[in-house]
Amino acid sequence: MTNFGTNTVDLLGYRFSDEFTLEGSVTVTQSMVVQASESVVFVKTPEPAIFIDWWGADQLPPGLKIFPYSGFSLFKGGDTLYLWNAAAELPDEVIDFLSYETNFVGVSQRFDIDTAPFGADSVPGEFGAFRAWPCGDIGSPGYTTNPPPRIVSISRDTAGARVKWRGVESAAYRLEYSATLPTTLWNLVDEIMATNALPTLIDPGGLNAGNRFYRIRQLTP
Repeated sequence: MTNFGTNTVDLLGYRFSDEFTLEGSVTVTQSMVVQASESVVFVKTPEPAIFIDWWGADQLPPGLKIFPYSGFSLFKGGDTLYLWNAAAELPDEVIDFLSYETNFVGVSQRFDIDTAPFGADSVPGEFGAFRAWPCGDIGSPGYTTNPPPRIVSISRDTAGARVKWRGVESAAYRLEYSATLPTTLWNLVDEIMATNALPTLIDPGGLNAGNRFYRIRQLTP
């Protein structure tokens, strides 16, 4: 990932490698328009669905751009990633690079200006990092900052209306409801401290209620 400031960039034709050479670098072969501060994912697998299942579709941002590739692998004992645009003819025309030192298995590296040119270990709840749904790996695919709360599902069972949202581990949230929209009157259902990136609360009153509209408010960072 690189920072393009306020620009919008199409990565088609861009190249990247873990060696300071254009020979053998991987070329982006599909249009990937990146907005300012947006994060994209390059994943070494022929099936992006494998990556999505690993991290959990509800935990990833909607519309996440993923480019599957084959070729080099980053070394867990430390490596450097280089990026060139489509017009580059020499390695010296690299537009960005990032190095990291030895990292722990299952914990990704995030860029931190205070530790550049080396990365820092991802920590759940910081800079968009969260735990993979099936195994607990830690990373921040698709995020550079913690996302605002986003409801991902509402279902009803014998306990009431079950509301699940994309949140931030260790942040506090308030679930509220209203019977009509638009409204300035919201009623408290419950408050919770999230223990993962997909907290859930149950509204018992939603079991037999008519219309119910829900909103999530984050109480702490």
